[in-house]
Amino acid sequence: MICLHYPRSRHADAPSEDLPAINPFLESSERFFIALKPGTNALAETAPVLDAAQVAGIPVLRESPAFNAQLEPTADALLAFQEAPGVFNGLDLLIDTNETLNPAIKFIGPAQTTCNYLTLAFRNVSSAFSPNNGRSSWLRALSFQAPEGPNSEGGFASAPANGGGEKASLNHLHTNPYPNTAAPGQPKECEAGNEGYLNGKTVIGNVPGNQGTGTEGQKSGYEG
Repeated sequence: MICLHYPRSRHADAPSEDLPAINPFLESSERFFIALKPGTNALAETAPVLDAAQVAGIPVLRESPAFNAQLEPTADALLAFQEAPGVFNGLDLLIDTNETLNPAIKFIGPAQTTCNYLTLAFRNVSSAFSPNNGRSSWLRALSFQAPEGPNSEGGFASAPANGGGEKASLNHLHTNPYPNTAAPGQPKECEAGNEGYLNGKTVIGNVPGNQGTGTEGQKSGYEG
């Protein structure tokens, strides 16, 4: 019996020799693609936005050379304006004006930004002259009888009305010459026009409690 022995091929040994060296690379690749998956999902969701940005951005980039060409002459014009006589004096006066007005603006500003008073004032002045007969308009007015009693507001008085008379509970002076308008140092309330009438009490100055910040014309906080 004759046995033939063929030499082992180099190709047959290659997998067993190369796989140990390739395995770390394959394991790293697996971790890399697992870590990349959330970003790929997010990219799929944002692809329409990126596409729209690209569509909008290409024309802008094409126009950028013309825009960049205008920067230098614009800078030269600003420099020439800066060096013109009187510019710095005007800027200094403007700064001084702003510094002078700043305290008043901080005080008056909340009357509009918080309480909407300026808008209401212009509206009321306009509507006061709205009645007309087709030929001209006139000022609307309302008359009423003040409560009778000692020192009534309907006539001369020697002291603030503080009760007395037939309707003693109504014969009380209620005046608030300096209502809170959410200005600095004041409670955050729009007191002017929101003061409640305290029956049977004389009230001079701010009324008790906080009247809130709701006024007519605001989107919220006003109940009419």
